[in-house]
Amino acid sequence: MIADACAEICGDGMDYLWFECDDGNFVTGDGCDQFCNIEPGWTCPHGDVHHESTCYHWDKVPAIIGVTMPNANTMIVTFNTSVTVPANWIDYVDVIPIMDGPR
Repeated sequence: MIADACAEICGDGMDYLWFECDDGNFVTGDGCDQFCNIEPGWTCPHGDVHHESTCYHWDKVPAIIGVTMPNANTMIVTFNTSVTVPANWIDYVDVIPIMDGPR
């Protein structure tokens, strides 16, 4: 090791982006294994030097699973889980969302 050089330590929860993930532990089965690699079926958005990585199993990550267009003015997008639409969403698009299902 070079004097005054920094090295990331797997499992300490301080994510300097050297590893695929660092969730602050050495537990497997939570998305980030004991070697700080993302486990199959998981996604782990990087944390930072103050926040550990948080992992989500793919069946809980919002993903588009279907798109239909019943007519030229309507597009129906189906997700695999509940999604949150920001209140100011309409400010950024030229469509009006029609929510169907739980809100």
